[in-house]
Amino acid sequence: MIEPELHDKELQKALAEKLAPFVGRTLGLAVSGGSDSRALLELAADWARETNGELLVATVDHGLRKEARNEAKWVGEICAQRGIPHDILVWDNWDGQGNLQAQARRARYHLIAEWAVAGGVATVALGHTADDVAETFLMRLARSSGVDGLARMRSEFEREGMLFTRPLLSMRRESLRMFLRERGATWVEDPSNQDSRFERVKMRSVLRELEACGLETKKITQVAENLKQASIALKTYAAKEAEAAMKVEDGDALLDWEQLKKMPEDIQRRLLIGALSWVSPSEYSPRSRALTQVFAQLTDQGTSTLSGCILTLKSNEIRIFRELSAVSEPVETHGSAAFDWDNRWHISGGFPEHARVGALGEQGLAACPEWRASGRKRQSLLSSPSVWVGAELVAAPLAKKHKYLVATPLRDKEDLIRILLSH
Repeated sequence: MIEPELHDKELQKALAEKLAPFVGRTLGLAVSGGSDSRALLELAADWARETNGELLVATVDHGLRKEARNEAKWVGEICAQRGIPHDILVWDNWDGQGNLQAQARRARYHLIAEWAVAGGVATVALGHTADDVAETFLMRLARSSGVDGLARMRSEFEREGMLFTRPLLSMRRESLRMFLRERGATWVEDPSNQDSRFERVKMRSVLRELEACGLETKKITQVAENLKQASIALKTYAAKEAEAAMKVEDGDALLDWEQLKKMPEDIQRRLLIGALSWVSPSEYSPRSRALTQVFAQLTDQGTSTLSGCILTLKSNEIRIFRELSAVSEPVETHGSAAFDWDNRWHISGGFPEHARVGALGEQGLAACPEWRASGRKRQSLLSSPSVWVGAELVAAPLAKKHKYLVATPLRDKEDLIRILLSH
């Protein structure tokens, strides 16, 4: 742990160790202008000079404060002084509904990933610190999170097709601010960081009280690290169990009910979450209460629904398939020779003019008299890909209609195992 009394050299050395894998590659920085990301910019600029590295910087303007645009321009001026390219990314899609912070966070990652891919960036560095680890731990503790939720946030992760890294996770916020003061560097104070209506702000206040009682941030982050190691062990165990107890078939996930019942409850939940995520990718995992309800409904009724999936229990086998109502809206093919649909299927072949890809549904299945010859389950076929021109079904590859189009699952069992290891 880097303590507040450590200065430039120690911080520079610590960051260089974290960024060593990215030497020779273009590194992106997400810089808001707050003290954490401002320190990241200073330290990364030092690192780039030492390694002859290339940096690109982006600042997201969420459009929620009138000062935000000027703050973003200020970051751009600092970058210009150092010869570092800088872009301002604007989010203006909030409709005033839902959780503002959650939506802003999703939008932020989307904008940054899109910007990074366009700029040829290999990795984007974020300014999260040890203080963020402790605050997140307390927030999730208040929600009764399990091992995975309480585990220390990952130093590297992938989102929106881009690799993100957090090289400051072992550093304290006050250490970084001391570093900035010594350089005569300033930073932006976002007034929302003082707004007690936000959960994270409340937890910062709680942290100060806990530290006064001897429960320091350093100790909390160590507990989070311990839980991270426990989480890795449980994920590894779950992936091993999945090798024998799970299989995939035409976009469906299947679990052996008898084997599942013999496993520890935590592993049962992990396998079910992994299967649901494989069939119907979602940003968030279902809550524990919802999973408990699903197991109860499968036992009592033989069927349940969750996360855009339908689950059935028959002949000691749970089959999980895509719920028709959750399938993506029909999409125009624009004459493409190959097409990905619903994040599940790759369709290739000859598309007729003005064609669109959508779910087969009841109407489409009725137009496929030979569907039973496919050997596939009726409910699975309902959400399978099909090609339409107007109201006419012209192809349903999985239901034995039109041999010139082929539908291939985008994910296989190896992807399912990866989900179990990463979620």
